[in-house]
Amino acid sequence: MTPTQWDRTYVEGVFSLLAEVTKDFPFSSGKGEPQNVSTEEIRLFHLKRLVTTARRLAMEKFREMPDVFHGVHTEDDWIQDAFAILVEESLRYAPREGYAYDAYMAHFLLPRRLTSLQRALFRKNPPVGEALRRAVHILEKGLRNKGPHGRLTQEEIADFTGVSVEEAGQFLETGPGPRIFQHAGEDVDLENRSEEDAGRPTSCPENACLQKESMTIVLECLDILKPFDRWLVMQHVMDGVSFTKLADLTGKTPEAIRNRCRRGLKRVRECIESRYGDTKAL
Repeated sequence: MTPTQWDRTYVEGVFSLLAEVTKDFPFSSGKGEPQNVSTEEIRLFHLKRLVTTARRLAMEKFREMPDVFHGVHTEDDWIQDAFAILVEESLRYAPREGYAYDAYMAHFLLPRRLTSLQRALFRKNPPVGEALRRAVHILEKGLRNKGPHGRLTQEEIADFTGVSVEEAGQFLETGPGPRIFQHAGEDVDLENRSEEDAGRPTSCPENACLQKESMTIVLECLDILKPFDRWLVMQHVMDGVSFTKLADLTGKTPEAIRNRCRRGLKRVRECIESRYGDTKAL
């Protein structure tokens, strides 16, 4: 069975289960409904649209996430999670007069549960640098959708992303402080970088500006790597995830992960040097 066939079969299975479970649920009505058909066909039309919406919301959440999270939680993972949430919540749903089941799921419950999943992923591996900026943008967008909201607090950022309150406050003050590659030979010991080598931001405005410019250069050259290698390098070098943890996540050995990170880092370093000269400033 091809991935496309499996995906179609999985979606059809979810739809069939929901079609049985939701027989007595109140559905919404509105434009786009098929004409001159039975009430049951209209119900199935709205149910199919709900399943399609769940898939779309999952894909949107996947695209929102920073690239460094794509390797451990793929688009397929998001879609399956969305369907699992839809089935789980449908099984416990209690029909209430005046509340349309499909509208409640599509506009309230699914978005809320998927956002909670985002929060859990961030808190499991707190983001830094560009990934932290993206995470904060997701939080800001979600709060704006709920109504007027002032400036984010460091407590809100810390709760959503899993970073410390101090790091969240530093982000609000200076913007994301990326951990940037330190120039070294091919045998660079990635596992034993110092905090200074990790490129932590300082209070100096000039240093903060240089860090942001350097991050732009690094990200451009990261694009030359294959997606999996790019994810490994960003996880380890920028987010500080150990080789052992990456090995657990990917099912590979720590030595294999270490070698792939070294090779990827070497290619990125060569790219930077070919485009911008010496990398000591990075």
